[in-house]
Amino acid sequence: MSGAFFIYINLMALHDDTLRKRIAFHHPILASVGVLCVILGAIGIVVPGMPGTVFLLIASWCFAKSFPSLERRLLRNRFFAPYMRFVDGNAPLPRKDRMWSIGLMWASTIFSTWFLWWREWVPVWFLPLVPLAACVGTVVILRRGTKPPGGKVDRFPS
Repeated sequence: MSGAFFIYINLMALHDDTLRKRIAFHHPILASVGVLCVILGAIGIVVPGMPGTVFLLIASWCFAKSFPSLERRLLRNRFFAPYMRFVDGNAPLPRKDRMWSIGLMWASTIFSTWFLWWREWVPVWFLPLVPLAACVGTVVILRRGTKPPGGKVDRFPS
């Protein structure tokens, strides 16, 4: 019994060491992708029509997995902080921002669905998937909650 246990412990140590080397190998790659996404995000903030927040979210994820100190710097940066303030799942989203987000999302969903139907670029079975994705987005936005005057976060607003 003790021999089997010893072999098991050695295999686990070997696995952990291999895993550590594999993770250490990916750190510079993830950090490089994160830096590239920060550059694209900065361009996207300035250039109309190019998404900036998406690239900043990807950069934040890459930095969180590779070098958390870089993620903290990204979140505290005075240029990117307004775009990144809701990355933390505990931060409440103001009611005005939630309504604007939902309204613009549904306006673009209705236009996109109509345009895809009108141009017949996609099969008919695909068309309901666009409003379905908007329904999921609406639920996610509404579940963010708001911060009432008392300071307690309302996770399920009425």
